[in-house]
Amino acid sequence: MSVIAIIVSCNKKPVVTPGRSDMLRTGKWSIESGTVIMKLPDGRDTILNYLNFLPFCHQDDYMVFHEGSDAAMFSAGNKCNAGDPDSFTFKWDLTTNDNYLSLYHGFDFIYGITDTILLPFHFDTLAQIPDLVLDTIHGVFDTLPGYTRTVIILDTIWDMKFDSVSLKYNNIQNSQITDFSQSGFTLHFWVYSQYPDSTGHHTGRMADPLNPTDSLDWNPIWRRDTLKYTIRYRNN
Repeated sequence: MSVIAIIVSCNKKPVVTPGRSDMLRTGKWSIESGTVIMKLPDGRDTILNYLNFLPFCHQDDYMVFHEGSDAAMFSAGNKCNAGDPDSFTFKWDLTTNDNYLSLYHGFDFIYGITDTILLPFHFDTLAQIPDLVLDTIHGVFDTLPGYTRTVIILDTIWDMKFDSVSLKYNNIQNSQITDFSQSGFTLHFWVYSQYPDSTGHHTGRMADPLNPTDSLDWNPIWRRDTLKYTIRYRNN
C-alpha cells in the first residue's frame, strides 16, 4: 500500500498559475470605466469621467493580445464611419515583473480633453442683491431663490467647456497595472497637455468690461498640464 501511495503522488500534475501575459492573451478587453485628472483655468485639479469624452462609436471597441508582441484593436459593431477598418494593429509588452504595460507602434485609442474659455463672461440676473454678480465656471449658474450655491470658484470671470480630442499615434509607455485578474485590470498613465490660465490679466492693461470689442486683456496664458488617466478594462 505504501508503494501504491508513492506512485499515485508522483503522478499528480503541478498546478501552474498563468502569468499576466497568458491571461491577457485569453481575453477581449474593452473599457469599462475611467477618469481623467486635469487642471481648471484657476490651476486647481478636477476629476472628469473619461467615458463622457470617448466617442460612442468607440465605447464598444476591444483589444486582443496575440502571441509575441502583436495586438489589435477591433470594432465591435458601432463604427464611426462605414469605411473604417474592422481593426488596426499595434505592439505591446509587459515589464518590471509584469506590473507595467506599454501600448505603442500604432496605438491611438486614447482621447484627450481640452478646456476652452468662452466669451463673454456672464452676469447672474437672478441674484437676490441690488448689484449684478458675475457667474463662475463651476456651480449652478442661475440658482433659484432659497437655494445655496455650491462649488463656487471666485477667481475667474470666464465660462468654459470641455471637448474631446483624438490623440493620434499616441504611445502609452510604462502604464502601471493594478487590480489585475482574468476578468479585468486598471491602467494608470499620463499624457502631456496644456490649460488656459484665467487667474489674472496677462496681456498688459485691463480690458474695458463695458466694451465687448475690447478683448486685449481677455486672452489667457496657456500653461503646461499633465492629464492623469485611470482606465478600467474588462474581459468580455
